[in-house]
Amino acid sequence: MILAGLGPGDPAYIPTPVLHALQSAACVYLRTSRHPAVAFLDRLGIAYLTCDHIYEKSSGYSQVYQEIVATVLSAFSSSPGDVVYATPGHPLVAEEASHALMRRGRAEGIPLVVLPAPSALEAMYVSLGIDPAAGLEIASAYDLPSRPPTGGRNLLILQLHDRMVASALKLALMESYPPETGVTLIQSAGVPGHEIKEDLPLYELDRHPRLDHLTSLFVPAAPVITSQPGRASAVEALVDTVAQLRGPGGCPWDRQQDHVSLRPFVLEEAYEVVDAIDRKDMHKLGEELGDLLLQVALHAQISQEKGGFSLEDVIRGITGKLVRRHPHVFRGSAISTPEAVVERWQAIKAWEQPEVPRSLMDTLPSGNALLRARKAQELASRVGFDWAEAGEVLEKLSEEVAELAVAHGQEESGLVEGEIGDVLFSVINYARHRGVDPEVALHRAVRKFSQRFQCIEDQARRSGRPLASMTLQEMDALWDRAKRDGV
Repeated sequence: MILAGLGPGDPAYIPTPVLHALQSAACVYLRTSRHPAVAFLDRLGIAYLTCDHIYEKSSGYSQVYQEIVATVLSAFSSSPGDVVYATPGHPLVAEEASHALMRRGRAEGIPLVVLPAPSALEAMYVSLGIDPAAGLEIASAYDLPSRPPTGGRNLLILQLHDRMVASALKLALMESYPPETGVTLIQSAGVPGHEIKEDLPLYELDRHPRLDHLTSLFVPAAPVITSQPGRASAVEALVDTVAQLRGPGGCPWDRQQDHVSLRPFVLEEAYEVVDAIDRKDMHKLGEELGDLLLQVALHAQISQEKGGFSLEDVIRGITGKLVRRHPHVFRGSAISTPEAVVERWQAIKAWEQPEVPRSLMDTLPSGNALLRARKAQELASRVGFDWAEAGEVLEKLSEEVAELAVAHGQEESGLVEGEIGDVLFSVINYARHRGVDPEVALHRAVRKFSQRFQCIEDQARRSGRPLASMTLQEMDALWDRAKRDGV
């Protein structure tokens, strides 16, 4: 088996041993046909297969590499002659499948020859006028968001395929570099007549109109920032501020709080966030999310003061949970539908928490009754204890309302309370079947009532009459007017 490089793109850079191997091989696999040198192979009449179809059907690069290795090894086992796996550039530079083939070859005793060729790196050294020996860090655009740059050296980033990749990369770099840092895009390096080099600020990276598989990025050596305002230092600044508020000489109110006393504020701030979302007020949403984050920071600080978890522990814990429960994103495990994501999430959650509760209802959250009711219904539904459709729930709701009407004529208040509970439970069940969050629905209804009532107050004030002096019929007329006005 032969691993061969096709060079950066100019056919003149394809070494003679590589051409001989391609022309004499029993089977040739190209990692991709999307390379400028492939047209030259076509002119020479060299027959080949490509792995492009593997990229098109796979959900992650880990799966792509595995399938390429399996495909090439299968061809090797069935071919009477040499099998060549050819890649753009050098076969061992930024080519994970080639390294996987080498590992398999050593493990299984497969004779393997590497035929090198210049990579696009050499062409970029010339284009940029840099000496890699003077200090150069090379990384993939796919890997860097999870592996921050070491800093202090020139940085060359390969495989800037599209705007989505560029956006993730930009955000990762802006954790360490100022947004206005000057960077250089290099496209089609080593392809005569097609090479493009363009300077731009880092914050414009994902706005560039031409990004493809032959695009790379150069970030010049600069001091990597560790305390950039609004970036990595923001969480640290919040932790320090809250610690100062709680510390000696801090705020008497903040120092007095504990987990229990802060409980109502957590709920209040969460509702304020929901209200900002409903109002589509993005400025207010940002402000309310900050207030909610303060509650998280306060609870973490109180815990840390007692030797418990810190805010860093909270962040690390949720980050690890997200990675574990999204293997289809972080581990190349294929998954195609939101329903399958939820099913896998629950399976992983069950594996992480192997202690089986005595009852499904033991897992109900405490606190908010609307949330508990909906959660109880969802848990029962998982094992098939549920109405088939929303219409059946509506019939049950009518039945419960009728029973409430009967209880209304009774003197026992406990009976009325029980029937009201049944009605509310049925309303929540109907909302769940219709995909409506009852908490949000009730919140909007209260806001609508408040706005209309304020209209009644405004109209009464303009008429010069106190609202309390009006009859119910007069107030109803003002209510109807507000309703007609779209309030």
